[in-house]
Amino acid sequence: MKKAKRVFAMIGVILILAMYVLTIVFACMKSPQAKQLLTGAIICTIAVPVVIYAITLVIKNAESRNGGDGQQ
Repeated sequence: MKKAKRVFAMIGVILILAMYVLTIVFACMKSPQAKQLLTGAIICTIAVPVVIYAITLVIKNAESRNGGDGQQ
């Protein structure tokens, strides 16, 4: 289970960094869709950490139900 935590953590870090970069790019764009794209990037910047936290809680709960050793 520790590998799963690391994988989800790395995916989360990459997604969050991508959202920050996209937020800046969308804020500087002058297209008609820039405002919608910026709003979506800001929402994802908030939603991604929440989802990662939820996944972490599920993994912890699964480990505690399996006796804490992470094996079934």
